[in-house]
Amino acid sequence: MDIVGLGEPLVVLLPDRPGPLRSVPRFERALAGAECNTLLGMARLGGRCGLVSRVSDDELGSFVLETLRAGQVDVTHVRRDPDRTTGLYFKEVSALGADAKPLYYRGGSAAAALGPDDVEREYIQGARVFITTGITALLSESAHEAAAQALRLARGAGARVVFDPNLRPRLWGTDRAAELLLPLLGEVDVYLGGEHETRALVGPQPSLRDLALAVQALGPREVVIKRGKDGAASLTDDAWAEQAPHRDWCRDSVGAGDAFNGGYLFARESGCESDVAMGVGSICASAVCSSPGDFETFPRMEDLRPLLDGDVARLLGGANG
Repeated sequence: MDIVGLGEPLVVLLPDRPGPLRSVPRFERALAGAECNTLLGMARLGGRCGLVSRVSDDELGSFVLETLRAGQVDVTHVRRDPDRTTGLYFKEVSALGADAKPLYYRGGSAAAALGPDDVEREYIQGARVFITTGITALLSESAHEAAAQALRLARGAGARVVFDPNLRPRLWGTDRAAELLLPLLGEVDVYLGGEHETRALVGPQPSLRDLALAVQALGPREVVIKRGKDGAASLTDDAWAEQAPHRDWCRDSVGAGDAFNGGYLFARESGCESDVAMGVGSICASAVCSSPGDFETFPRMEDLRPLLDGDVARLLGGANG
């Protein structure tokens, strides 16, 4: 695999109209989940991607697996759990222009039962890139152990190890997020985190660059701070770069950070410098912001190519053979 992710698939129910959920009579089913969104995006660009996870042994679990397979994501290391459900969330779309609001029903999900036994050494060590998020690590004590083990295995095998804190409320470890997540960063090469959640983890800093330096001091040599409509910034060794957003219009930002991750990592693995990769990630994030789904409008290579410098387009077009 070019990239393997450890994470929680979710089924999202998308309303057929804006407004409070009490007023919505119909919903459309789709796939979601931070790592899944990133893997599906990278697969769309041509990356060979695989997921390690658990889903329910029922129709929703089958839907997750079929959707991932259709998106060219390997699911041979996703286990079916006969005793637990696949996590769900509803998306509430504001009629007044506010950002979409997720309502999660993921307690006791199959993915929360992830543990070290789900992490197969050969599969993790065979990946060029490994990614997981704070969502997975904070689902349960056993999921935290699985994430820590996978990070160690990937780092030991020389993979590029990527972590996005992706903080969410009401998870098992949310109240101890800094205590549980910061020690993991010693195994991480690339940190991809939102500005506000990074400040929540490492504390207030005088500047954005100081914030990145605080993360870098914990282990990652490559730190990217995602800032939504304000763009992104990166610190690689001693090189600091900032990137404006591709556009600041956004219909629904859920999934945009995952899309940024997919575009950024694909560009980096293709040989692009961090500042260029942030530009690619920004385009991918902007595309996903244009629709109510979490990954469906992630661009394909033919969509990206006209928006890129010729040399960058050739680098990306030549990735993965």
